[in-house]
Amino acid sequence: RKYNIPNTNYYLVYVKYGLIDNVTSVLYLTDNSGEVLDQLEVYIICNARIMDYTIDADGNVTVCRIIPDTQKDSEFTQFTGERRDVTYSVSGGKFVKTRTVEYEKAVYTWEQLGGDYYYCVWNGTEKVKSTSDTPSDKGTVKEKFQIIKLKLLPKADELRR
Repeated sequence: RKYNIPNTNYYLVYVKYGLIDNVTSVLYLTDNSGEVLDQLEVYIICNARIMDYTIDADGNVTVCRIIPDTQKDSEFTQFTGERRDVTYSVSGGKFVKTRTVEYEKAVYTWEQLGGDYYYCVWNGTEKVKSTSDTPSDKGTVKEKFQIIKLKLLPKADELRR
């Protein structure tokens, strides 16, 4: 997918890496000649959807991430975690963090994050814990996201086979 950022010569190019249950997607920021200027990890599914993104009409990207309480592999039907939304604008050919919203802990289930129902991470019902705006003169922010692998319990019909 390719998105033109309004009133600029920049494009957001969405590239997906991986197969079925282990997927990472990256938004590349390119100029009109196709040169990659910056990149931002925006989607992760590791047997459960723990990161997703939206792009608003102005070309700002909000990365919505669920951070599980546990940092080790575990089988789950549900887990407790915190959602964090980080918004980036494009300035000078770079992604620049402009806003962070943190939410209260919530319980996330297999049906939400890994089942057939597509749960939009950004439409959750979590309560806002804090919001902070980052002045745009702070420069580019490179965030490293820790990926944990959540092993899923088989569905009931798979157990019968």
